Amino acid sequence: MAHTPQASQEPDKTTGLLSGAAPADCRSEIIDFSRTQLPEYSGLFALLIHNLLTPAECNELLNAAQSTSKWEQALINVGGGHQILATEARNCDRIILDDEVLAKRLLDRILPHLPPEVVTLENKARITGNGPLRRKDVLRITRLNERLRFLKYTRGMYFREHCDGSYVTPDGKEISFVTVHLYLNGEVSNTEGDAVEYAQREGWPVDQRPLKGGSTRFHSMNLQRYLDVFPQTGSCLVFQHRGLLHSGDDVVQGTKYTMRTDVMYQKIEAE
Repeated sequence: MAHTPQASQEPDKTTGLLSGAAPADCRSEIIDFSRTQLPEYSGLFALLIHNLLTPAECNELLNAAQSTSKWEQALINVGGGHQILATEARNCDRIILDDEVLAKRLLDRILPHLPPEVVTLENKARITGNGPLRRKDVLRITRLNERLRFLKYTRGMYFREHCDGSYVTPDGKEISFVTVHLYLNGEVSNTEGDAVEYAQREGWPVDQRPLKGGSTRFHSMNLQRYLDVFPQTGSCLVFQHRGLLHSGDDVVQGTKYTMRTDVMYQKIEAE
């Protein structure tokens, strides 16, 4: 969907954010669907990067977004540059922040983890579709979409099953094929059970308790099988738009914060 950048935020809101290197314990793993409950997705691209951001950086990034705008209900793209409110399909809140500098810094951290065959797409119809294959196009990553979409899910909120669509720039020169989903907080683990029990015993409001639920769930096309990727603070899920049916599972307690954007590609012109 084409968009017009919002007015830029105050200069001091994002200065220095993500300007350093990724944490020393940052690591990544390709999701091998052939070894999961979804073997039909074998060969499709999905990558989980652990500890791409520190917890402090996640908080700073979220605070920067919240300082620029208020949370509003997220809409659904319906084509032709139009969006509608459809809470039966998508029920969450959103802040949109356009920031080329943050997008570039985030890509600088992600890029070393991407396989060469994803950095440059050639004969990859399962990612690009058949058009580029027929035209013998070679496409290469140019940037991340500067439109950073911060998402907030409280108890009972969700995003039902869907496949992500490609975004084409107004000039038609760039197109997205890959999703970047950054988790700004994480689901409580078993080792944190005491904290959960304490929160419940003390009667904390359910949206203020440690996060439970809210996985990114990859589904079989018949919705009978699935693979969950649970949110962990600072981790990043990167996966192709095309052919990967997924959802944001219901949040059971707490509040889930994420940020989503796209990897943009441009055709390499023949010399």
